[in-house]
Amino acid sequence: MFPEHERKKEYEENIASHMPKHKRHSGYQLFGYLINQDWLIWYGKQNGCVPDITNLSAKERNQLPKDWDTTIVCNAVTKILLESGLYANSTVMEALYKGKPEMCITIATNKYGMVAPPPETWQRLKKILGVDLDPSWFPAYEDD
Repeated sequence: MFPEHERKKEYEENIASHMPKHKRHSGYQLFGYLINQDWLIWYGKQNGCVPDITNLSAKERNQLPKDWDTTIVCNAVTKILLESGLYANSTVMEALYKGKPEMCITIATNKYGMVAPPPETWQRLKKILGVDLDPSWFPAYEDD
């Protein structure tokens, strides 16, 4: 084996050792909406969720995280939950959908005995997300 192959294998093994062994259905359910990260980035850019760094010095800018997408996603989720009135009673978790983990704006779960809010509270969230469907139940997904 060539040295670069050994380095690649060592790198892959190192990455694999830090990754969760596997994800599994946790046995409880999430009630909410699946949400796509690309859509959240688009929404964030359209709705002022991109951090304003114009007043920062060059040194301060260099210390900022390089992954702006994560910042935009977090800001977008916060904005959506605040504007929908569900900020205090909801969260984002991973749900199992078609065998893969997907982000889910979770407005109730049977794990903690959260009671699903009345349908009128979903209306603002549905409007923000641009969907006609009511929230659904999805199996929760978590690391071992």
